[in-house]
Amino acid sequence: MFVHLFYSNAIVTPHDGKELWGIGHPCSPHFGKMLPILQKLDIKSLIRVKANLYPYSGETLHEHGMHTDYEFPHYAALLSLNTCDGYTKLEDGTKVESIANRVVIFDASLKHCSTTTTSDFARINININYL
Repeated sequence: MFVHLFYSNAIVTPHDGKELWGIGHPCSPHFGKMLPILQKLDIKSLIRVKANLYPYSGETLHEHGMHTDYEFPHYAALLSLNTCDGYTKLEDGTKVESIANRVVIFDASLKHCSTTTTSDFARINININYL
């Protein structure tokens, strides 16, 4: 998986890897390109904005492990940039298909997982975590 971080409201300490929270800041010169998307969401506090690229995985679709983005209540807005056979699976078994230009909002403090793709060169999405 390849990641591009646009914005983060946390820093990771080098000693123990734990996140410290502070004043958020753009982490990319391309953060401004995210503003039209962010302005459409009801955001009280932005936590993180990142792009994920999961490369083509051959004939086998790989499902990654279940996780939560953060351990406190928050939302994720997941914008798919391309249509492919990859998906995000929620803990209850719901599969959110990757359909280009579609945003799905869900409680990211509940367990979920991502997948690769077997139908395109990559699965690409933008993950926006917020309160």
